[in-house]
Amino acid sequence: MRLHPRAAAGHPTAVRPRAALVLAALLAIVVLSACGSGDDATGDRGSATAATAEEGAFPVTIASRFGDATIAAAPRRVVALDYAAADGAIALGAPLVAMPRVSGVPGGIQSWRADALRGTAAPALLDLDAEIPIERIAALRPDLILATNTYLLDATLYARLSEIAPTVHFAGAPLTDTWQQSTLRIGSALGREARAQELVDAAERDVRVAARRRAEAFEGRSFAVFLASPDGLGTVTDPGDAFVRFLSDLGMRLDPKVQTLGGDGGRALLSKERYDLLDTDLLVGSAVTPQVLAEVERAPTFAPLRVVREGRYVALGFEPVTALTLPSALSVRWAAREVVPQLASAAMARG
Repeated sequence: MRLHPRAAAGHPTAVRPRAALVLAALLAIVVLSACGSGDDATGDRGSATAATAEEGAFPVTIASRFGDATIAAAPRRVVALDYAAADGAIALGAPLVAMPRVSGVPGGIQSWRADALRGTAAPALLDLDAEIPIERIAALRPDLILATNTYLLDATLYARLSEIAPTVHFAGAPLTDTWQQSTLRIGSALGREARAQELVDAAERDVRVAARRRAEAFEGRSFAVFLASPDGLGTVTDPGDAFVRFLSDLGMRLDPKVQTLGGDGGRALLSKERYDLLDTDLLVGSAVTPQVLAEVERAPTFAPLRVVREGRYVALGFEPVTALTLPSALSVRWAAREVVPQLASAAMARG
């Protein structure tokens, strides 16, 4: 199982067990824990119709990191190669024929995606565990491939995918485009720019409303975010991290003493002797397995932290972590509804 190069263990791509990827996204380690052969669905969902495009939307050329993608007409068969791309395609009504399967959740589809797909046939679920299955994708006969947040994508793989269909991917690098940018790029590829902007506006509005309703809980408070793994406890130090941006949009700020730690790729490993740096107004944590998290919580330097003793520590599971570390317009709206109340309740706790 591959990890994103920005893993706390260092920049070179690492290999870890499947469980290590499930929650490692908290440190911008991508959770492409897909499984299944794609036999779950026929892949024919989009063959008959195309998403309604705006007048004059095509042809369109979209510049990306490894090359331009020119889409001549409204796509009729779309393949998404990452969670955010799948969310964007579904939200915009694309004829999606395949997307990643998510292990660890019912049916291999996250809650917000399942909600958006309700009443329609689910796309085929691809195995994107360790590589992009070129032959499988080619067999689906797509006329558009979306890879706006696909960390396995490089120039060589892009060239192979482009031989199959126009491939719209990231403008900068994997995990650096914001969910807003990705949504708008997907909208352009589908000829639905105006609708994509509406989705972005709606998600941002939901976060603003959630922040305003719970201003007493969030405004001006500091926070820290960590992931525990067999390598140790890593804390996010990058203010540009997607999860950090979400919490900042609620009115909080990344704790200055954590931010100054720097670390490799905006992540810093903390020894048990330095868990005191996590003592802040709100602490959000997760781990690659429940056992690893339990070990952290039993540490003699963790339990006595004031933030823990007073109930302002929140342990998050798979869906909230992926919703906020691999965000989309759909997952952000889900998190504003499902995760924010939990965070607000903890932020107001005083033992």
